[in-house]
Amino acid sequence: MSQTNGINGHSKGTVSEMSWKVGLLNCHTKYLTAESFGKLNITGSNLKKKQIWTIEHDTVNEGVIYLKSPQTTDDTYIFKDRHGNVTLKEKEDECKFVVEYGDGEYSGLWAFRNVKSNGLLGTDPEKKDEVKCFNEGKPTNLEYWTVQLSIHPQVNIQHDSRYVQLCNDELQFSETIPWGAPSLIVLEFHEGKYALKTSDDRYLTNDGTLSEECTDESKFTLEIHSGKERVRLAFKDCQQRYLKTAGHSRTMKARNTAVTKDELFVIEDCHPQVVFISDAGKMISVKQGTH
Repeated sequence: MSQTNGINGHSKGTVSEMSWKVGLLNCHTKYLTAESFGKLNITGSNLKKKQIWTIEHDTVNEGVIYLKSPQTTDDTYIFKDRHGNVTLKEKEDECKFVVEYGDGEYSGLWAFRNVKSNGLLGTDPEKKDEVKCFNEGKPTNLEYWTVQLSIHPQVNIQHDSRYVQLCNDELQFSETIPWGAPSLIVLEFHEGKYALKTSDDRYLTNDGTLSEECTDESKFTLEIHSGKERVRLAFKDCQQRYLKTAGHSRTMKARNTAVTKDELFVIEDCHPQVVFISDAGKMISVKQGTH
């Protein structure tokens, strides 16, 4: 199964500064859902308003996050009490989590561990439509989640003040302004992983080449890394290596198994771009004398 993810919650600029809007799918392929009066369940079949959570980064403690409720009437977050029950409350220490990324059979999945109690956010083993937070050990399939970005699928990708562009059959970070179809990247969601598709319908593979088929080498696990000013993404391939900018041409390919600043990227909305042609057949241009 593959699909392109879907809702754009940002009007301009970067898709995220210190937060990301996501859907959380459990092992039974149901979405974590926020109902009225602080009630939670895991019953959603589609990514709609009640299933869109905000991963909000702590501005003081790097790596610590909060899971903000989809409810727009107040600012409430996933809260774990001393009995392992999960509800929604205003932000406090019991709302702090850290992300643990799965590997092996759980590659591409995320686990959320409560900072104060060490418990993992997960599905109740007896009542699979209820959420609990009591397992303090190693995550199992009940505590792993598929994280689906809730953003417009057409984006620009930035690294170190330059944007990626389709150039010489590669994705190269060569532009200071993301203009035209070559700078358009489509994020495709594939069962917990993402593929990067160019404007000519080809997929980036981990060796930097482009393929017409979406293979395992074209699917990447997302990791979020918080900085002082904004959240950045890392893309991990099927060999546990991260995409980075490589060589003089700054080509996007996978090389290292550790994350440094070279492996971190910023995702931005891709703004609509059009061409205006007059009745006389001439195009509007910012340069005088252009026909």
